[in-house]
Amino acid sequence: MSTIKKISLERFKALTYCKKPLADHTGKELEWYSDENGRLIGTVILDTIDQDYSYVLLGRDETELFRAISLGTSYESVGLAQKALLNDFEAHLSKPDEFFFQGDRTKVKKDFYKPRVDKKKQHQNYTALISNPDFSPAKEIIKEIAVSFEDCDGNFFEQFQSNGFNARLWELFLYALFNESRFLIERKYDAPDFILTHFETGLPIAVEAVTVNKSLKNTDPESPKDHEKKELLKDFIPIKFGSPLFTKLKKEYWKKDHVKDMPIILAIHDYLYEDSMTWTRTGLERYLYGYEYDHHFDESGELKIIPKKINNHSWEGKTILSGFFDLPGAENISAVLFTNTATIPKFNRMGFLAEFGDIDTQMLRIGEYYDHDSNAVIPKEFSVPIELGKYSEEWAEGVMLYHNPNANIKIPFEFFDKFSHSVVLDGEWLAKLREFTPLSSKTIFLKK
Repeated sequence: MSTIKKISLERFKALTYCKKPLADHTGKELEWYSDENGRLIGTVILDTIDQDYSYVLLGRDETELFRAISLGTSYESVGLAQKALLNDFEAHLSKPDEFFFQGDRTKVKKDFYKPRVDKKKQHQNYTALISNPDFSPAKEIIKEIAVSFEDCDGNFFEQFQSNGFNARLWELFLYALFNESRFLIERKYDAPDFILTHFETGLPIAVEAVTVNKSLKNTDPESPKDHEKKELLKDFIPIKFGSPLFTKLKKEYWKKDHVKDMPIILAIHDYLYEDSMTWTRTGLERYLYGYEYDHHFDESGELKIIPKKINNHSWEGKTILSGFFDLPGAENISAVLFTNTATIPKFNRMGFLAEFGDIDTQMLRIGEYYDHDSNAVIPKEFSVPIELGKYSEEWAEGVMLYHNPNANIKIPFEFFDKFSHSVVLDGEWLAKLREFTPLSSKTIFLKK
């Protein structure tokens, strides 16, 4: 007989990415359970309206998605709801997998890592993901996220294994991010990639994913040294961000019938270099707002920031206008979402916290985070071991939403309350940042 055990909230959330925001609006989950084989999961819930207790038992359907198969309501205490849930577990443990099928889903997503392209065409990061035991937490949580992720194009899995690996990983990250942020998520159109609905207000938001990649002509500087990066941030990096953003701007998504009158977000990630996540962010900021900043301390020791307008960016014969939000048509773009964390190490940490893969994996995260001291000019450093029960992290950590001051439809900061936010008005940088806002980080594996 399979043993029923308590599981963490992190694991339960990772197994239920299809859960609708309404569930959290009317109830508060108190306890989470699973059988030892992971075929069944359940939760005890406080009904915040009626102030009584209930439970939900979930099993995997024909596409391996966890869905409700039984529930109980109106219990007077946590203990009674817990007892009823455990009894329901026992009643379903001997049922075959087919008993949990619901007959309304036809897209079977088993064998997620089944080879779909020739090994020679596999992306090097995909090969590392499936073959390196250290990445087993990432491998397993990615598979779980993909269970409820809708493949609109019909080629997601092939591209995930080949030259589209980074772009597809970015989409999976965004899906997990928007789910965590309690949005209703719709993926039935070719573009934009996501139609979100803000649960509290019903406001729809369109999001298109875009990535920065290496030039097909191999004209990008090779893995720059630290002393070269400052120079590249002036023009080369803004151009690398500018090209895909401008291409998306020309698509004029706001003219599509299913997007009209919606705020539009372009969500961009840089996969140009292996260490892009540690240094290219400021190049994007220069391009979006068309400003650079100098600083000095006045006689009283107060930090003074001096904005300087940038007109254009030039690199090896290519010139583009600076200030994406000032371009014609850009008033239809409400914001640009950016993070430098949608990488295998991020999925590895999140997978580890949800107890996927080898939980004996030992990791140390090091990096820099924003110093909220008004006179600070350099970030603070951090170093923290990734340990169950001691370390916590959200998908939204490190996500920045750059707001367009010229947007026809502006997005309230509160709609994405887990994000950090920035906007520039007449050169003045205004920001609302999370208490812990990592600017760059690396995850190091420790010897077992």
